[in-house]
Amino acid sequence: MDRERYHGADIAHLLHACSQTLDWPRLLWRFNPHWRVLLSHLILFGYVYPGRRLQVPRWLMSELIRRLEVQMTSMPSDRMMCQGTLLSWAQYLDCIERGEYEDARHPPRGALTVEETAFVTTQFRNEQDIGSDTTNLSRKRSQLRPQPGQETQLHKSAA
Repeated sequence: MDRERYHGADIAHLLHACSQTLDWPRLLWRFNPHWRVLLSHLILFGYVYPGRRLQVPRWLMSELIRRLEVQMTSMPSDRMMCQGTLLSWAQYLDCIERGEYEDARHPPRGALTVEETAFVTTQFRNEQDIGSDTTNLSRKRSQLRPQPGQETQLHKSAA
């Protein structure tokens, strides 16, 4: 499974298929500290499937918007925190590595140690290097293949 793949479409499809039978209070409870992620997916669901947006309970949207309004009126206590690493292992690493932000994967927010995140980051980068090597190899192979209308010396001698 590709760790850097955006799963928003999958979530929209799940909401489309299951919105009438979802345990919405439980879903809110499960997302609790990350309720903004839930709100973003519900907003996107309403955008992707405008005819189905009313399948999201009004009380839930009202509660999430109320939370947003409350947060927008006060200065955040976690101004130096980057929660992007909870969504993507790699796309926010530059801010963390430059020391601009704290990594939300570490306590008190997250459960990973610095050593564990360093290990995961190294593994991810190794996978990226392997992927780029494979991509480069594919490009080299395609450059070796004759284009339509072109013949190589090998093709001429075989004919």
